[in-house]
Amino acid sequence: MTNMTLSPRAQRLLVALGPDEAFKRMDRQLEPEHVLLALARSGDGLGYLTLKALRVNILTFQSSIFLLIPIR
Repeated sequence: MTNMTLSPRAQRLLVALGPDEAFKRMDRQLEPEHVLLALARSGDGLGYLTLKALRVNILTFQSSIFLLIPIR
């Protein structure tokens, strides 16, 4: 098994921004959807730049993810 280290930006996404997205939606746990929303909101980083390079419309991406999250 190998140890994998996350970049500071990835750590921030998982520790601060993702949970913030979950909190805004009154979810008790962090789900992949929350991390994706945080990634789209961040406006920087490799993940965001990859989405842009693939010509993903960020607003459409966010809207699609909102549809995945059940209303509580």
